[in-house]
Amino acid sequence: MEFPFDVIQPDLLPQISTSKNQVKDILTKLDSTKSTSVDGISARVLKECAGELSYPLTLLFNLSIQIGKVPVSWKRANITPVFKSDAKEKNENYRPIS
Repeated sequence: MEFPFDVIQPDLLPQISTSKNQVKDILTKLDSTKSTSVDGISARVLKECAGELSYPLTLLFNLSIQIGKVPVSWKRANITPVFKSDAKEKNENYRPIS
């Protein structure tokens, strides 16, 4: 896996880590009605496979924190402008949703 971008302040990361139980807890609380992200994996799949996925994801997250780098795909999102109010012609009347 290629990590082309460094974390801005890697000296702040050494004390941070996550556990298998923390990752599993987050996965089991995902809203399965939400759309998929750029990876194409649905929240339903992540939620239903939380027990199996929590260990490898924990290793991946902790390694990323330890070396101070994250994959580019973790920094990507599909941005959709959502109208707030007033004139639809003005850009400032929209907020971004990823």
